[in-house]
Amino acid sequence: MSKNSGTVFYFRVEDPGYPRNARIRGYLARRRWDVRVHRRAARTRRFRALRDARAAFRGARTADVVVVSEISIPFVPVAWLAARMFRTPLAVDGFVSKYETDVEDGGRHDPKSFGARYRAFIDRFAVRKPDVYFVDTRVRRAQILRRYPDAHVLSLPVGAPAWARARAWKPVEDGMLRVLFYGSFLPLHGVPVIVRSLVFAPSVRLTLVGTEDHPGGTEDMRMLARELGVEERTRFLPTVPQEELADIIAAHDVVLGLFGGSAKAGSVIANKVWQGLACGRVVVTRESSALDELAPLAAGQLRTVPPGDSAALAASLEKIADSVGSLPWHEWSKTAERLERYVDSEFAALDTALTDRRAGWSVRPRIGLR
Repeated sequence: MSKNSGTVFYFRVEDPGYPRNARIRGYLARRRWDVRVHRRAARTRRFRALRDARAAFRGARTADVVVVSEISIPFVPVAWLAARMFRTPLAVDGFVSKYETDVEDGGRHDPKSFGARYRAFIDRFAVRKPDVYFVDTRVRRAQILRRYPDAHVLSLPVGAPAWARARAWKPVEDGMLRVLFYGSFLPLHGVPVIVRSLVFAPSVRLTLVGTEDHPGGTEDMRMLARELGVEERTRFLPTVPQEELADIIAAHDVVLGLFGGSAKAGSVIANKVWQGLACGRVVVTRESSALDELAPLAAGQLRTVPPGDSAALAASLEKIADSVGSLPWHEWSKTAERLERYVDSEFAALDTALTDRRAGWSVRPRIGLR
């Protein structure tokens, strides 16, 4: 490998500490790419869009590869135009698609509305136009290739950050199972399913971490816990920085994943699933073929239940509570290493893909409309 593989312009990053783009940027840096991060502009929406668009052209002019970050699918058209103008390969991280998130999972737009049609168009554009498209699971890659067989799609797993490492498990005196959920209380998370499960799981104490004021957010879940009479076994904590989650996870026995019934919930592996496993805790989440990637790496540690089924979740948690003292906690301290090796093996195609696309542009026209 050469001393420097080239320059990557990582376009429109909202949070450089977010695990998704941090993982990809870290891998590229280790492969000797010079990664230049463009932070999303912070002004009003109109001026922000103009500043971001200008940054796309400036960045593409001097970069060897442009990567559009996971939250910026609506900006793929402007990034594509900038990349084509300067004959720069374009990669798009499709981790957060618009139609799937806002229409199918979030229900914010009627499928027949203009807003829904626009989001579907943006998602199609984001898959078909770039040189490389990233997703986070093999299942999602297969789904996209069935619809767009000519697309170049890579599955780049989310993985667990460096702070997610196992700590010694400590039993509690009252015999209650300590269960944790953290996140943004989105529909795919299925937080109402979690709260309702407490009715059928008297051996469980639940901690919910997150400060969300949207429908289905923190206050709605407080109200639901009161209505169900499980408020005394439910604790709410505010959102904390990623690194502080390590202490919170260490104080619990079980980390909860996703329980929603949407197509998106069934095709992704959430950050909290990776992190809970890497921290050596039991993880309970909804059934999903996406989990086939992880099942061999976390035998016994990863438990699944049908989506949207509070009673099944409660039964799984009660079963864990009955055997919590005899679980192989020490063996699970090695899960993080297995996960990291797997993620590195999946990422191996990334460096090759970007290098090949960069070389291919040397013979392409200045503006190549495909």
